[in-house]
This record gives sequence, structure tokens and C-alpha cells, in this order.
Amino acid sequence: VMDALSKLLTNDFDIAQITMTINGISAIILGSIIYKKHGFDGFKVIRPDLHVIRVILFLAVPYLVLKALILLEVSEFYSVIFTTPLLLILTSTFILKEPLNKQQLVMTLIGFSGILLSIQGQIASNSMGILYSLMAACLLTANTLVLRRIPTGKSPLSLSFYPAIAFTLVYGGFATSSYVIPSDPQWVILMIAGIAVFCGQIGCVSGFTRASTTSTVAPYHYTQMIWGILFGYFMFNHVPSTWALIGTALIIYSGLYIALFTKRNAEQ
Repeated sequence: VMDALSKLLTNDFDIAQITMTINGISAIILGSIIYKKHGFDGFKVIRPDLHVIRVILFLAVPYLVLKALILLEVSEFYSVIFTTPLLLILTSTFILKEPLNKQQLVMTLIGFSGILLSIQGQIASNSMGILYSLMAACLLTANTLVLRRIPTGKSPLSLSFYPAIAFTLVYGGFATSSYVIPSDPQWVILMIAGIAVFCGQIGCVSGFTRASTTSTVAPYHYTQMIWGILFGYFMFNHVPSTWALIGTALIIYSGLYIALFTKRNAEQ
């Protein structure tokens, strides 16, 4: 929802203003909930050094994502950004020493093949959009690996609060020179996007901090592909190609297989 609405907003606003506004809304919601539940103690963190590293890794992601969305269709963007779950599964094996069996490796490679099929028509014609998406995927992977190392502290919501504050302040500095006052309908869209950011941050942080392994959660990102195709079609009249649909099917199949395989092994 946030990605589709942000793409829509790029027609009228600068990337910095969009990022500042929707993350500011998310930060206000997060801060209010943290204070109501835990008071000022809820804002304390156990490993501030890891929080700083995570924020630094995260800062460029909104810019890269919005630049990619401007250049690519929503479904094409998701095809590339879905290298993130694949990179997470592979890198968590080497960095976090999490187990990776043969079936997971094979399905990861199938998912990567699906990504290549989905974007094969855009590699030459829209290489910059692909590049922005890949850079965002690499930073998201690094960010999530750091997240797995951070203790939750008094309130897990602080893991989402501080990046939202950082986005608001940093992008706010760039937004002042080109700020455009939104109309009432545009404020509604910005509010919905901000709430979507809040919900997405809470879901990702909760999933990756509670899961036993990264590979348990990462494949569920693939469900975004379905929404990407639907939003792209109904909001922007984007019709995916046959190759893109085949690639999407492979991506979703591999992701769901890994998720269900991991769950079955955990139950056993």
C-alpha cells in the first residue's frame, strides 16, 4: 500500500517531502504508543551502537525505493526488490550461522531465476530502475541482519521509532527548499501511507526479532508480489508481461515452499 501510494505521490511531491511526511506520521504514532505503554523508559535501548548502524544502513533506502518506483512498474520493482529475502536467507547462513539445507538452497535459486525472468525485458531498457532496486535490496538485507542482533529492550517499538525519526529529520532538511503544501485529498493519501509505514515497520520488526531463523520470515515478503501486480493494474494500468507472470509464479512458489518447509521442520 505504502509503495503504491508513494509512487502516486511522486507526481506532485519531491521524494524528500514524501519520505519526511509519511515517516513523520509513523513516528508520531509509534512515539505515542511507546510513551503510553512504558513512559520515557520505553525509549531506552540496550545497544545504541547497533541502532545507529541500522539507521545509517536504512537512510538511503526510501530514496532508492522511490527512484526505482518512478522508473519501474510496481510489479517490476517488486521482482527486483525480492532479491532481499533471497539475500537474507543466503547471508544469514554465513553471517548469523543459521542453518540452510539443500531444499532451501534449491528453492532460493528457483526464486532468483523467477526474478531474472520477471525483469529480463527491463535490464537493457530501464537499467537505472533495476540498479536503484538492487541497491535498496542490499541495504535492506544488511539492515535486517543488524536487526537480528539488536535486543528488543523495554519496547520493541523503539526498533521502528528511531529509523522513522531519522528519516523525518534527515529528509526534512532536503524537503524545505521544495516543499509543496498538500491539498486535503493529498493529505488523506499521505496519512494512509504513513499508517501503512507504521504497520509495515511493526510487522517486519516483530517478525524478524521473534522468529527462530531469518529464513522463517523472509519468504513471506513474496506475498507483496501479488499486491504489487494488483495495485499496478488498478492504480497505474500496468499489465505484466507473460514472462513477468511466469517469474512471479516461480518467486511465490519458492518463497512459500521455504516458509512451509521451515515450519514443518520446526514442528517436527
